[in-house]
Amino acid sequence: MNSRSQNARKHMIPYGLAILVVVIAITIIFIQFGNKVPTSTTQIVPTNTTNVAPASTIASTTMTNTTSSTTPSTTTSLCSQFSVENITIWNPSSATYDPGNGYVYVTNDNYPKGEVYVISGTSVIANITVGAYPSSATYDPGNGYVYVMDWDSGTTVSVISGTSVIANITVGILPMRATYDPRNGYIYIPGSVPYNSGKVANNSSSSGKVAVISGTSVIAIVPVVRAPVSAVYNPSNGYVYIMNWGSNTVPVISGTSVIANITVGVPTFSAAYDPRNGYIYIAGVATYNSGKVAVISGTSVIANITDNAAPGDLTYDSRNGYVYIMNWGSNKVSVLTNSC
Repeated sequence: MNSRSQNARKHMIPYGLAILVVVIAITIIFIQFGNKVPTSTTQIVPTNTTNVAPASTIASTTMTNTTSSTTPSTTTSLCSQFSVENITIWNPSSATYDPGNGYVYVTNDNYPKGEVYVISGTSVIANITVGAYPSSATYDPGNGYVYVMDWDSGTTVSVISGTSVIANITVGILPMRATYDPRNGYIYIPGSVPYNSGKVANNSSSSGKVAVISGTSVIAIVPVVRAPVSAVYNPSNGYVYIMNWGSNTVPVISGTSVIANITVGVPTFSAAYDPRNGYIYIAGVATYNSGKVAVISGTSVIANITDNAAPGDLTYDSRNGYVYIMNWGSNKVSVLTNSC
């Protein structure tokens, strides 16, 4: 080996070692810091989490809006363990809930002195004296008042705020089940003019009335067909539907005027509103063991569903879209589903 080759090898060894050191250093740097590179959604594009929803969030929101009214959430765990605690109340007949104070107001079917029991949790915190035979109560979220229908008191409605009666409104009818209209803040109270100024409902064709109350004042008395017994509000069109036990028609009120009388063919008792389609389901009874449910859209009957067991009260389940019908002519609860 000549001297030139030996000199070349002597120079190549340091260069090789230097390159090896650099490679090792670069490798160490990548190992230590390679997993700490900031992601594009948090560092590079900070506005992504504020102004533009990630694709997974949009899909979840759309699915929730589509199915929330018909299908129960699959993430909700079902609990079948319940405990019962009894609260002693004489002849409880109906109840309403005040979300403002968390109280439940329970009317009792008593004579000659009616009472409303105020419940907080599982304790009765007040007994409020009202008129005889308070048949039902309705809460007004606009003013926080509870309106009690004193059916046998001589045509009055007791108004409760908290645990005190603040007014007794003379309505001129034997008040029945009322409803609240959030658009105008009115309470609609159906009832019949008492017979010979007594405490028996008059069944003449001109005896039916609906008292319209704003606050503690009657602002209108709307004539309807005889024996109106309940009312339901439709938020999709702002109409109030009146059920009549003494007639085959359902008056429809807008504001303080009757805009339609819908023929359903049987006396009606109660109704429920379906927010998915805007329909009103009305229970009607022909005889003790026969009746039907009329489905109303706006001011038209779009379906008649035969019920062979005298349907009474009914209610809507917003989670599955079912309508549950209580049949007092049998031992059954009918479940109405809509496949549309």
